[in-house]
Amino acid sequence: MDATELGKLLGRATSSIQVAVSKYPDTLPPTFKVPGTRLVKWRKKDVRDWMDAMAQVELDKRKREAEFAARFPRREEFSLSPKRNRRG
Repeated sequence: MDATELGKLLGRATSSIQVAVSKYPDTLPPTFKVPGTRLVKWRKKDVRDWMDAMAQVELDKRKREAEFAARFPRREEFSLSPKRNRRG
């Protein structure tokens, strides 16, 4: 898979993928270089595995946020008096 295909799959511009390869490689799936060239490619299996791992990270993050919200409700929920309209 090349940068154009990966960009379409991730909803990113090809140029964004190309910049990320050199400046932010940790934001992309693992790459491999074609021997004897400067071409960077991605194996479809590596991309699928990476996407699955990113989805799991997002699910774990949402779960932690929900658990935190359940343990520490917002202050408004503790208010004893109704909110007043300040416009008068």
